[in-house]
Amino acid sequence: MRITVASVRVYQYGHLRPNKRPTKQGIDTMSMTRIRVAVLPITNYLAGTDATVKIKDPQTGEIATDRETGEHLYTVTVMLMEEGRAEILKITVAQSGIPEGLKPGVMVRPVDLFATPWARIFNGNLSDGVAYRAARLDLVA
Repeated sequence: MRITVASVRVYQYGHLRPNKRPTKQGIDTMSMTRIRVAVLPITNYLAGTDATVKIKDPQTGEIATDRETGEHLYTVTVMLMEEGRAEILKITVAQSGIPEGLKPGVMVRPVDLFATPWARIFNGNLSDGVAYRAARLDLVA
């Protein structure tokens, strides 16, 4: 793997390792370690969107599925609020983890929330971010 100035920033995470999967269409990907996210009692999570089917391949319309169960995956935009700050998270959840009654404006609590920092180089340009995955979302009364 060739290291460029643009990819040096990626190594700040400290967990980066080259992906062993073959690349396709000039995309180099690097996988990261999953990090458990503590869900504190003082933290509020507000659903910002309905659950939306996660698309694996936009060209074919293939829906993303869980590698272990084969269930369809959904994305929910959630606003995390605590101690005077707010962040927007897009959390991926399997279909069975989406509660009845989930709609924008409803308070939720992620269960078994993990963050996975990621990076990829596509046509020489670096893009990176954090992917969030939860086992399920519970409605908060």
